[in-house]
Amino acid sequence: MRSLHFSSAPLKHKSIPFSTTLVHISTNIHPIAATSAISAPIDYASGCSLQIVIEAMKISPAAAHYPDYVRHRSGVADCYAFRLWPAAQFPDIRAYVRVVPAISRFASEFSET
Repeated sequence: MRSLHFSSAPLKHKSIPFSTTLVHISTNIHPIAATSAISAPIDYASGCSLQIVIEAMKISPAAAHYPDYVRHRSGVADCYAFRLWPAAQFPDIRAYVRVVPAISRFASEFSET
């Protein structure tokens, strides 16, 4: 059986510490939008874990939206969508928040390689 846990092996590349990234994230995007950037890595890890667990599972036609759920869960589409509007240029989230779901869906659907 395949392991359902992430490896504890050290990273082979240098990366910016996650906590440092979280502290500075709301300087670039609206504070409400920053929550999507903070939750995106957690959702990504959860979505990838879910994909491993359900790898051989057959999807029922009655669960037509399930593949969309898994795709959205393992992506960072909301974060991409919010990053289109830098906080310095667009301080009022009401100017763009209504189009975020459409851009997020587009990014989720078409970002697969």
